[in-house]
Parts: sequence; C-alpha cells; structure tokens
Amino acid sequence: MAAGFGAHINILDVNMDRLRYLNDIMPPNVTCLYSDRHTVRQCLRFALCNVTLPWALRIAERGLDAAAESLPPVAHAVNIHRGSVTNRAVAETFSLPYHSRFER
Repeated sequence: MAAGFGAHINILDVNMDRLRYLNDIMPPNVTCLYSDRHTVRQCLRFALCNVTLPWALRIAERGLDAAAESLPPVAHAVNIHRGSVTNRAVAETFSLPYHSRFER
C-alpha cells in the first residue's frame, strides 16, 4: 500500500532469486536489498534519522518547554525535566517522585 502512495520502500530478504523477481515487478520507489548485518544497520540508521529529525527540529525551533506543552508526542517523550521525573512509568519503576509537568 505504501509503495502505491509513492513512499520509498526497502524490502530485505536473503533469497536472491526472490529479490530479483521482486525487483522486476515492483515500482521504482521499491528497493530490494540483500539482508545482511550491514544492510540492516544502514536501513535502521536511515529510518531512525528520518523519524527523529523532524521532532528535533520542532524542539529546536520552539524550545523544549513550548514544544512539550504544544506537541503531545514530545510531552510523552520527556522523562526527566529540570531534575524532576515527568514520566509516570519511569517514576514508578525507580520509586521516584512523579511530577506532572507535561501531563495531558
């Protein structure tokens, strides 16, 4: 489905015959790669950067406090803020006091 919407897709497999077949029938936005340790690491690094960079830019533009107050995913990701534990699960896990700085 994602390939049909034009997303860049990586297919990893260890079967070269299957990869050749998929390469022949898939659209150009689908890349078929042999799955080895190096390829998996490279794909994971690329994916992680693409997922985290937009959030890092929002935090840099607004500052942490404003980003966490206006963007629930950022608020949820903040575990400790100015020395206080702001994530309930982290506080409970380590038996620390919880502070609801960014709770919604």
